[in-house]
Amino acid sequence: MTKSILIPVDFTDVNKPKVKIADAWAQKTGSRLYFIHAVPYVRRYYLPAADKAFDITEEQEIIDEYQKKLDGFVDFLDVESPHEQVIMNGKPALQILALQEELDAQMIMMSAHDHSVLDRILGSTTDYVLHHSKCPVYVYKDRTEQFENTILVPLEMSEVEAQVIYAADDWAQHTDSKLVFLHTVNPKEQYLFSDIEQTFSSEQEGVVREAQQSLEAFIHNCDISSSYRCVIRIGKPYLEILDEAVEINARLIVMSAHDHTILGRLIMGSTTDYVLQHSRCPLFVYKLVGK
Repeated sequence: MTKSILIPVDFTDVNKPKVKIADAWAQKTGSRLYFIHAVPYVRRYYLPAADKAFDITEEQEIIDEYQKKLDGFVDFLDVESPHEQVIMNGKPALQILALQEELDAQMIMMSAHDHSVLDRILGSTTDYVLHHSKCPVYVYKDRTEQFENTILVPLEMSEVEAQVIYAADDWAQHTDSKLVFLHTVNPKEQYLFSDIEQTFSSEQEGVVREAQQSLEAFIHNCDISSSYRCVIRIGKPYLEILDEAVEINARLIVMSAHDHTILGRLIMGSTTDYVLQHSRCPLFVYKLVGK
């Protein structure tokens, strides 16, 4: 069965490099691309005298106009992978999620938008899709600097995260990248007295050493194919993830979202949310769906 990748586009320049990434990934994985643009509902009037709710012809003309625009946008980018363009009528986030379920798509590629000088934050459509999608979501972030061929994978070392590790390994193999697995240890309270500080430092080194061994064993058991190394950092997870990503100039961060609710709605934890809002590089958010 051919894999499907959904690519919502809004005809802005930021979509062009995202499409190039999607096209390259689809060629390597044998996937089919679906370019989507959602047209807001055409304003509808109820006309009792005419006995009709809206002008179907006018609505179809608007949809046809957007279809031509989307076809031209994709043709201009010389997409080489099998692909098709889909115009949908309604709220973009809901239409994206509906098509994902209909096609059982394996990934959605979204864009983040630069809304401020200091931070790159997510638009409302991207944020909604991230929190409600049932498949992994790649969030593209526009950046002029060149990345290293390194993928950062923060882990809590829970059993379900093996899925994230395999997804990261897949990315690394298809992009000729190295993996850096990161686990963050929370710091203990600092003390004022030198003798206690020395004891604390010794205990801290032991904790880090034990965490390093645990992380290496955890990754080893997953039997991945890509080259990798394990890193332990001390501090708040979201800050250490961002610092490590900058330090290694990561091309991608692969993180997880968890099934936290009784109804199975997938939401981001605070760490994933924070990294999504502040990271300078793209993210691949893997949805850990409870079975």
